[in-house]
Amino acid sequence: MARLLKMHKLIPTRIFSDVEKLAKYALGETATHRLELYRKYLSISDKKYLDWAFDQIINWKQSQSLKNVIHIHGNKDKVFPIKYIRGNTIEVKNGTHVMIVSKYKWFNENLPQLILS
Repeated sequence: MARLLKMHKLIPTRIFSDVEKLAKYALGETATHRLELYRKYLSISDKKYLDWAFDQIINWKQSQSLKNVIHIHGNKDKVFPIKYIRGNTIEVKNGTHVMIVSKYKWFNENLPQLILS
């Protein structure tokens, strides 16, 4: 429905420029002690980019999983809940939307083997 009515065009993307609120939503209350690190990685707040990104997400038309793609996804992602993820997925326990920052140890340990295989 959002796609047909282009409702995503009504989202005021400037609200995403507030990194503290965005980090708190994506990561929960634990974000406060790591906010400087998150600020560094969540700094994409350009309105033009965010408008483009929302449009790409809403209009995504991938109907089948790609065979040579491994999807690494956190089971605590509030932005894209794992219950909607299909296909060849590796679920990261307690991984959030920005788990590349918070679960860096998991990535350091597992990515080399995943890439080589």
